[in-house]
Amino acid sequence: MNNKLEEIGIDHGWSMMKTISQVFVTGVKEITTTPALFGDVLEYEGKFYKVGTVRQEVKDTKVEDDSFYLLTLAAVAKELKRRGLAEAKVWIWAGFTIAAIIWTFVSNIKNPYLNLATLLIVFIL
Repeated sequence: MNNKLEEIGIDHGWSMMKTISQVFVTGVKEITTTPALFGDVLEYEGKFYKVGTVRQEVKDTKVEDDSFYLLTLAAVAKELKRRGLAEAKVWIWAGFTIAAIIWTFVSNIKNPYLNLATLLIVFIL
């Protein structure tokens, strides 16, 4: 197994799942038989799921069922495949807005005046 930590950013949109190199529809549907073709098929806990099918309906939250969990697994698998990896240790970046990422960077600057100035410059740009 690759001991390098693979970082994967995932945007869990209501209509599309997105990584740095992959975009696919937020559809996931269980397949009741072993699929003849395995393109865009996720196998999880002995079940098969077709990924990227018809967009899911918007729900109150994304954790009402396992759909977005399965879509996250699919996004990780697609990204690892693009990187030529069959397995890896993975760090998932999900749910981070650009403001949170910028704040994390800026808050690590030790000089508080430089910190505030950098933050203002970033938001002005």
